[in-house]
Amino acid sequence: MLETFGILWAEIQDKFSGVNIFVGGDLNCRIGSANNGDEFLFEGTTLETYRFSRDAVINSRGEKLLEFLELNGLYVINGRSVSDSEGDFTYVGTRGRSVADLLLVNFCGLNS
Repeated sequence: MLETFGILWAEIQDKFSGVNIFVGGDLNCRIGSANNGDEFLFEGTTLETYRFSRDAVINSRGEKLLEFLELNGLYVINGRSVSDSEGDFTYVGTRGRSVADLLLVNFCGLNS
């Protein structure tokens, strides 16, 4: 799926350069507190440079997603905002708790 999304993402970037782009949903992976950015990226925003997450697990799908995010300049909002400063769980059920529903944003959208 990441390969397909990568192709689609490249098309979106070409057509909508300089536009705020948000992607969200159940990405079916766990990335712990990873996907921290350089401080200068978050200057002047309401977001924190470092992410926090109550879910410390990084699974193999999460590692692939993190690589994709880094290659494509995308940032996870979960655990960076004032309203989710602790990176609260997005799934709580009989199988446990996790943060699998993620909101991604490109660099242009960091100020939004």
